[in-house]
Amino acid sequence: MNIVYPTSDELKSLEDSAVAFAIGAKDLLEKNLGNTSVKYKGDGFSNPVTNMDLEIEKYLRAEILRKFPDHTVIGEEYKNDAGEYSDFIWVIDPIDGTSNFVAGLSIYSISIGLLYQGDPVVGVMFSPFDNTGEGIYHSRKGGGSFLAGNKLEVMNIREPISSNLIGLPLGYRRVGLFGKRAFDIGNVRITGSISVEMLMVAGGVFQHSFFSHPKIWDVAAGIIIVREAGGEILRFKNGEWKPLGNFIDNLLEEPGEGYLEGLRNWSYPLLVGNAGLLEYITIKGDDAKISLKSGMVQMKKLFGKFI
Repeated sequence: MNIVYPTSDELKSLEDSAVAFAIGAKDLLEKNLGNTSVKYKGDGFSNPVTNMDLEIEKYLRAEILRKFPDHTVIGEEYKNDAGEYSDFIWVIDPIDGTSNFVAGLSIYSISIGLLYQGDPVVGVMFSPFDNTGEGIYHSRKGGGSFLAGNKLEVMNIREPISSNLIGLPLGYRRVGLFGKRAFDIGNVRITGSISVEMLMVAGGVFQHSFFSHPKIWDVAAGIIIVREAGGEILRFKNGEWKPLGNFIDNLLEEPGEGYLEGLRNWSYPLLVGNAGLLEYITIKGDDAKISLKSGMVQMKKLFGKFI
């Protein structure tokens, strides 16, 4: 699919707007930190949602559509997608890592991604997980990824180093993901926030991360931040790891109402990191490749079908 992208100046303007939205959402969150209430989605207590999840998404939807009334907005908490189908689709997660947020653990983010004809072109996140005190990570296609004026770069390695940190989902040991080589490919961390793990990869904190079943709002902003930091995103489909491409390529529906529903339901296993490193894990490292594929079969049993 050939896409004629917005100009560099247009993308910079969109990035600046997304940064302003993120700062406004950050301010709203910080003003209400002492007034948080929690409910739970579905049965049990495994999927919390706070009043701040709802208020931040309302705020972001209103601000985006006030400035860009012809754009579309998809968010995690409200299923009535704002606006008609547009070439520009904003994808927001008001708080990714809600359980961490509720517990007072600063591993969460406010995530704002912008797709153009299905391709992530702008990504901005606020996360208190940084050492600058600013917490605004931002990126645009062709413009690099930055935090507080500092350029982000993924780890420049071609083979995994066992002492480096990596992100894996809960249950990876139970299913034998990576088999006997699990501890050879990295020092595992389970963070509870997909978007923050993508920031960790982009900033060279993690050498790579694996996500078993992310939703589009978990990764839309992180994809462009990782790519512009020199990283790659691989998608698992039909027994193979391939570059993610854009979201239109992942869907059968033509753009329109069905397309928006397809984006909302989008979920694929992803590997995120340096391209050479991901090639080693999925292709060159035979033992790792075999155990990764067998582990994926077990992950499928745990988490449902992979499209």
